[in-house]
Amino acid sequence: MKIGVLVDGDAELEGLPHLWKRLGVPHQILKPLRCGIQPFASPAQMAFAASKRFQILVEKGVGAIIILIDKETRPECTVELVREIERESRFILSEIASDVDLHVVLKVSMLENWLIAD
Repeated sequence: MKIGVLVDGDAELEGLPHLWKRLGVPHQILKPLRCGIQPFASPAQMAFAASKRFQILVEKGVGAIIILIDKETRPECTVELVREIERESRFILSEIASDVDLHVVLKVSMLENWLIAD
């Protein structure tokens, strides 16, 4: 399966492809696409920003899209925030491709911290 990844930062855009090579994932993970998701925006605004890249990924034949966002210092429950962003994003994606799965991942700590720790 092809998996498309949407990210909100340059570190993810450049760093993730190097990490995927080391993980030995059985799926084809495409090079991440950067989208203008603001981490403090509403779930609807985040979904809208991500949706601007959905068509590109659908045309590349992805079976799943992962939206990777920094949580920053948002006080909301992480699980509830993820559910809201996923609901909004899936609604938009269903207009383009109903057979593509979608997941939202909120990074509680910045990717840069992961890379430094590694």
